[in-house]
Amino acid sequence: MAGWLLLIPGAGACSSENNDCTELQCINNVTLRLRVTLPADQMTGTSLQVCRNGSCSEGKVDAVPTVRGEKRTVLLAGGVPNDTTLDVAEAGQSYSVEAIIPIDDFQVDKANDKYELRVRRGSTEVKGLSERANYQETHPNGENCPSVCTNATIGTL
Repeated sequence: MAGWLLLIPGAGACSSENNDCTELQCINNVTLRLRVTLPADQMTGTSLQVCRNGSCSEGKVDAVPTVRGEKRTVLLAGGVPNDTTLDVAEAGQSYSVEAIIPIDDFQVDKANDKYELRVRRGSTEVKGLSERANYQETHPNGENCPSVCTNATIGTL
């Protein structure tokens, strides 16, 4: 029965009392996504800024990818740790910017945490987003087991 998954209620459930829990670890982060419509010559040299609750990191795009899937890392420096990449969305027309911010070292405020991703050419903002995080919690080891993962995705590519 290739392609089928049989789920039996209660099967695989874990209990921290019986030490039946697996030990899958969490990667807690917020992912910001933004699509920017600019040709390559205009995207090169733009400034990217990633902010969390008013604290920001910033850097410049030194080179752009030429084909989809050829992600380029953009180094941003400042108070917000991040892994920011640039990819081709539509060849010669637009790029996808993705910033991943690890949140393990931050106190999460589910009602008020605000994230921003901005793309600027000189002093002009080309595109930006600014939203409060809608955190999602998951339990990779089961509802009654340790490790509660917290993640959010803001924006679209």
